[in-house]
Amino acid sequence: MNAGLKTQRSANVDQKLLLDVQQFLEQAEQTGGFYIKNVPLGTMLEVDTQSGSTYTLVITSPDQHELVMVGPHKRMRQPSLYYLQGATRGGSSVEVGWLRRGLCLRLNGAGSLVTTSPVQNFRVINDPDRVLHLVAEAESHRLQKPSDKDIDRFNQSIDQMISEFPPEYRDRASEFIYRFNPQGRAMMVQIMRLANDRGRLTQALDLLDRQYKKHWAYRAPEIRGSFITEIDVEYIEAAYNQLRLPLPNQSD
Repeated sequence: MNAGLKTQRSANVDQKLLLDVQQFLEQAEQTGGFYIKNVPLGTMLEVDTQSGSTYTLVITSPDQHELVMVGPHKRMRQPSLYYLQGATRGGSSVEVGWLRRGLCLRLNGAGSLVTTSPVQNFRVINDPDRVLHLVAEAESHRLQKPSDKDIDRFNQSIDQMISEFPPEYRDRASEFIYRFNPQGRAMMVQIMRLANDRGRLTQALDLLDRQYKKHWAYRAPEIRGSFITEIDVEYIEAAYNQLRLPLPNQSD
């Protein structure tokens, strides 16, 4: 668990947090949103979107744009760590690090890209016990190392997806996908499957290979494919946009 959050139950720290949050709320009301680096560590918010969905966010590392999120959708009901990309109208343009009323919220994490419907409202929730619970559960998932059986099952599912490609593409696709860590494998095979369904697998393989040489090849294999910087996200989004594919995991 983040060391900064462990100590926030003391009276003095709690009082300081409340004062910081009050100042943050006043600024957020004036601007219609907030920049994540200005949000006090440990702040919990509920965010309502125009579709009627509500997301719970806990800010765990403002400088790194990191937060814990729980959402209404099945894949989001377990607390997980996400990285806030920013506010967007739904295209490739993103106001980095911001959440704003009237704009969609874009995040990445838990092996996916998430874009909500436009934000309608947000509010701070004062519940220190729930903050600690959500952060502890999300951190435990991050630190959990998959077993050999889990890795084998995951790789088998990747191989099954590759087997759906035309035979002449399978070896090239497999060799490319297994250059990445598990998160990267899932992302690359997803792009290839969408492209294959639209008759664009050749273009996808060529584009992804160019991206690999420019960006991913310089990463150590164990982190190759993880979202570590904003540029990582930009490369994945560029692949979707240039191949005219719908962004994955569009959310309400």
